[in-house]
Amino acid sequence: MKLFIIVNIGEMFFRAQSVSQGFAMLKKILTNFRIATLFEADFGIDKYDIIIVLLGVVIVFGIDVIHEKGISIRDKISGWALPARWTFWYAAILMIIVFGAYGAGYTVVDMIYAAY
Repeated sequence: MKLFIIVNIGEMFFRAQSVSQGFAMLKKILTNFRIATLFEADFGIDKYDIIIVLLGVVIVFGIDVIHEKGISIRDKISGWALPARWTFWYAAILMIIVFGAYGAGYTVVDMIYAAY
């Protein structure tokens, strides 16, 4: 948790135009934070992105519940025939690439360091 906080504060100063602006951003987060702001903000995602995120959360939660019951998903998959196993893994990787980077509304953006 400590590392998470340190990295996020560091990224905030990295994105700021100056050190004083970084401290102003940090002050605003610590003194003027309201939960309602999160619901009012437009994060630039559409309903399809929300569906993908919710589907991912459900999958992760389901896998966690299965692991809590002592069932190893990797052992189950490794018991499959070799062609089925490779097909499953390649399909999973392809879905991550397609829905993670090239889904609906995909726009090409420059790398974070491209402007420097």
